[in-house]
Formats: sequence, structure tokens, C-alpha cells
Amino acid sequence: MVTLHLTSSESDGAFFVYLEDIDPQGVVRYITEGQLRGIHRKLAETAPSYWTGLPYRTFKRADAAPLPRGEFVTLTFGLQPTSALFRAGHRIRVALAGADRDTFTRIPAVGTPVWQVGRGGIHASAILLPVVH
Repeated sequence: MVTLHLTSSESDGAFFVYLEDIDPQGVVRYITEGQLRGIHRKLAETAPSYWTGLPYRTFKRADAAPLPRGEFVTLTFGLQPTSALFRAGHRIRVALAGADRDTFTRIPAVGTPVWQVGRGGIHASAILLPVVH
């Protein structure tokens, strides 16, 4: 589960989070990812008809809302489920991106959005990973 607290210079955007494993030699391996469009950040007030284990949203037009430019918002979404072993000496990296040109339409279509990602205090972003020892 990812919780991003951020500001954006744009009223909409695509937010991609990648979880990666970095070995001691610096080789990066993709583990999983999650994504959310900024206007769809509102969580549903009703429960889904089936349990997903992830934050639930309706994605209805009535629930969409532009990002307030320059103000912190909270984006909470899941990563694709997977299982991975992070070996001793490896590092976990969380990478953020605003586009995935091979798969998704660019949002916004033009321009270069500027984000400020909260990293501490009341705007601390976080990632929650289940751990099995």
C-alpha cells in the first residue's frame, strides 16, 4: 500500500510507483508497481461488492475532482500483488514517475508537472509492505 502526500503544479496527473530491488553491485530489478490518476484520489464512501484488500474508489465522473494546484493532497493506492525475497545486502527502492508511455496516455498531455512529495511530519509519504520472517 502506498500513501503519497504531494503537491502538483497541474490539476491532474498520472502517478506511478515502482518497487525495486537493488543488489550490492547496483543492479536494479523491478518487483511491482501501482498507479493512480490524480482526479480519482477520492475513496468511496460505500464498501465494494467484493473484498479487494485495496483502497476502494468508484471512478465515477461525479467522484472525480481536480488536484488543487500547490496544495498537499493524499493519494492512497495499492501495488500489484506479488511475492519477492529481498536478500541480505540488497536495498529496496521506491521510484516515482508521472508517465508510462508504453502503456498509458500521458496526463497531462503537455507540459512538465512539478511535484513536491512530502517526506516527513504531517505530510510524510509511506509505503506499507507485508513482511514474513
